[in-house]
Amino acid sequence: MKFDDLIVLIPAIKKSVAFEDDLIRKLNGVSLIQRTISKACSLVSNTKKVFVITDSEEIKLVAGRNQTNCFFDNKLIWKQTSIQGRLLEYIKNNARNHKLILIISPYAPLLRKKTLTDAITKFSGSDEDLLKPITFKKFGATSLNEKSPLSFLFKIRKKNFSLTSESFSLIRSKLIFQNREYKPKISNFEINYNLSEINSYEDWWICEKLLQRKKILIRVVGDKKLGLGHVFRCLSIAHEITDHSIEFITTKNNQLAIQKLAKSGYSCIVSTAKAIERDILNYNPDLVLNDILNTSEPYVVKLKKNKIKIVNFEDLGLGAKFSTLTINELYDKPLIRSGNILWGNKYFFLRDEFNDARKNRWNNAVKSLLLTFGGTDQNNYSQIIYSEIKEFCKENNIFLNIVTGPGYKHFDKLNELVSQDDNAMLTRSTGIISSIMETCQLAIISNGRTVYELAHMNIPAIVISHHIRETTHKFSCAENGFVSVGIFEKGETEKIVKQELESLVFSASRRKKLQSKMKKFDFIKNKKKIIRKISNILKSEEKKKDAAI
Repeated sequence: MKFDDLIVLIPAIKKSVAFEDDLIRKLNGVSLIQRTISKACSLVSNTKKVFVITDSEEIKLVAGRNQTNCFFDNKLIWKQTSIQGRLLEYIKNNARNHKLILIISPYAPLLRKKTLTDAITKFSGSDEDLLKPITFKKFGATSLNEKSPLSFLFKIRKKNFSLTSESFSLIRSKLIFQNREYKPKISNFEINYNLSEINSYEDWWICEKLLQRKKILIRVVGDKKLGLGHVFRCLSIAHEITDHSIEFITTKNNQLAIQKLAKSGYSCIVSTAKAIERDILNYNPDLVLNDILNTSEPYVVKLKKNKIKIVNFEDLGLGAKFSTLTINELYDKPLIRSGNILWGNKYFFLRDEFNDARKNRWNNAVKSLLLTFGGTDQNNYSQIIYSEIKEFCKENNIFLNIVTGPGYKHFDKLNELVSQDDNAMLTRSTGIISSIMETCQLAIISNGRTVYELAHMNIPAIVISHHIRETTHKFSCAENGFVSVGIFEKGETEKIVKQELESLVFSASRRKKLQSKMKKFDFIKNKKKIIRKISNILKSEEKKKDAAI
């Protein structure tokens, strides 16, 4: 966005530096003064509307090379509140035909162009004479008058304090023609991100590290049909990539994902199916991580044309072949021929809660059984299978651990049934399912990510698929320690599950044979492998111009 009624002043006074030559020293490849001039020029229709005010020959040279105006005086002292003499006349002459004056500090390299455009737009439509940016920070506050030592130590309240930023200010041009008695109307503009203005070497180091961050946008799905497996996987990845800026994006219909991400501490853009591709491009990420199942060829190609790197998970769509990298860890045999796709369980990684989980040791008796069918259990297997096997479990002293996800809509009915059963426990939306697995010797589950978690924990399981796509997850086979019964068929599958359960409970040798086949699996190290691949993709990314950050 360009503003015709605006001129931009950049005070670049060598006498006011944080340290020697800081304005012309390169910060992440671009000097502070060049970064600020580029940002200023992006806001106006003509570079002659940008005015560098300096006492430095070197900075005057930089201004000239950028075809901007420059006011040079080697005896110059800049005080925004008391501009006088030749400089005041210079500003008046150039401001006379413009409504607004923007003053940008070169010492705020993290100041975003969008912040400036939003502030100018707000200020243009107001009747204020002056706009100053403010930030809010929380500090602990306690009273020195506390009588109790414990109160003094623990009665600390976090309070929000507003801090004025020197990063920029906006002035209505007519203000500089007013007499000194005039009292200007002042408004504030809140900045809600880390601005890190440079006042020291330490500030310089922080800003450089922040500027070196890549922008990663993670697109996820999560609703009552798909559950939250995609969200959990992406959160696990996000927790590991701490050196870069991460934001999530999803569509309005993915309410489970939105609710989970709202509690995660990460920002989430909520878009629509029609606008999401546009919103991704407007965000201008360095990398997009798609965990949305099948992607289309036009969508992935459009991202690539905009020089965006793409990593896809669990993708069998036409777009999988065009990504920078696609990881299909739930499919052990390649279903698409393409050199950019990684297949198989050696790329499956666990959630962090499994890092220190105690694997199942052999026990001749089955004392505890896990029943879980994903985040939504859309076919209500939890209630159907529980009703079929509860009497058998009670007769054989097998405790039933039933775990349902946040999208399970039959929870109240199942809870009513389980509450009358002292041999069963129902848990909803647990974040510590690994602790429940540590107590179990068997499981009955759906054919998703839980299969791999149980293999890692050495717990044999009976597996029921919710739909056709789950039947393509071939990891849940006898060779890997599982008994797969396919897609549920009412009146048949319940009986088969009960028969298989009886067989595994009464035949310790069969169960031991299944468990022994699981001991080859350990998925802990796989996450590092995936993060390393993503990091290498980011490192290979050509550095984008960040002057207008």
